[in-house]
Amino acid sequence: GAQISPESGQGILFKATDYLDKESQENFRQYRLVLQKFFSKWLPSHHVIYAKVQGQYIDENVSLPNYESTLNYNMFPNIPSQFFVVRGFTDGQFRGKSLANYTLEYRFPIAYPYRGSGTTPLFLKKLHAAVVVDGIQLDGQSYVVKTETFVPVEKWRSLWAAGAELKADITLGYAIPLTFYLGFYAP
Repeated sequence: GAQISPESGQGILFKATDYLDKESQENFRQYRLVLQKFFSKWLPSHHVIYAKVQGQYIDENVSLPNYESTLNYNMFPNIPSQFFVVRGFTDGQFRGKSLANYTLEYRFPIAYPYRGSGTTPLFLKKLHAAVVVDGIQLDGQSYVVKTETFVPVEKWRSLWAAGAELKADITLGYAIPLTFYLGFYAP
């Protein structure tokens, strides 16, 4: 109950998918790999280092609907999901046929209040935080806000962001567990 994150373990996901489209004559093979590791040995109690490396490679030229886009929020932070997360940039700012995504987080607890306010259906369980670094390399495009267009990115150029998150784990309505995030990121 005091854990804010898995404190050990790893995850691996590998997928190879053949796309055969008779209408558009677009046939290609897509490879995806996700590696992640949780590490807490030699750290204070319930502190965790989380590392994730993932990539996608497509062996042919493909049309834009087959490109993968980045997200700025990690909806599934503890599973080997296939979302390319780069906090500090906007959703969909980068899209590419082949991408490599890197995440490094230091997660740590702040407090365990375990209290509510009388009969109010809101119960605060834990406060915790994380220091995060995200990176992306891609064979694709980047969105430019000023011109509202996508422009090619130098092949396999690295783009990075760092930040901090404050999180509150609560129970709402006596039965619904929620986590609220407050984050600040600098690309």
